[in-house]
Formats: sequence, C-alpha cells, structure tokens
Amino acid sequence: MARYAVVLDACVLVPIALADTLLRLAERDLYRPLWSTRIVAEAIDAIVDIHPEIPPEQVQARFAAMGGAFEDACVEGWETLEHTVTLPDADDRHVRCRRSRRPG
Repeated sequence: MARYAVVLDACVLVPIALADTLLRLAERDLYRPLWSTRIVAEAIDAIVDIHPEIPPEQVQARFAAMGGAFEDACVEGWETLEHTVTLPDADDRHVRCRRSRRPG
C-alpha cells in the first residue's frame, strides 16, 4: 500500500488530462487517492456544466470506473468534523477534514 494519501478535490478531477495523470500515478502505488461523494458530485456537476455535449451518463460512468479501480478511495465519516475546520474559504472545509477508511 502507498505510503502517502492524497485528497483529490474536484478541481483536479475535472480536467481529464490532470485527473488521468494523477490516477495513473496512483495506479503505480505512488500515493493513495482519496475523495468523497461530495467531491465526486461537485466534479460531475462541473463537467456537465463545462461540457454540455458530453452525456451525463458518460460522466457518471467515468467516476464509477474510478471508484471501481480505487475501491478504498471514497472516505466517509468526516462530515461531523467539517464545522471544526477554519479556512479562508468555508466551501473548502470538506477537503481538509477527511477521516480515512483503511482496508482491513
């Protein structure tokens, strides 16, 4: 298992070239990718807004494939910590308060 874990926010999951590069590095076990259902939903919404020509089902399939490739990437249980984080942009608090699910 990778030594480092990295939260991939929507801003790096939306651009396909950047997301592809980061996910290929994770495939090589250089780091463990993490995201939440909120991050995925934000990324899907952004892609659909930016690229209305891409069917939403195709965008959702991309993220389903990511979830299948990195089954332990989606973190849960962080929501109760969100209010404890202070950042200049309160909308970014969800990125800082991740509680990781480590495989058994």
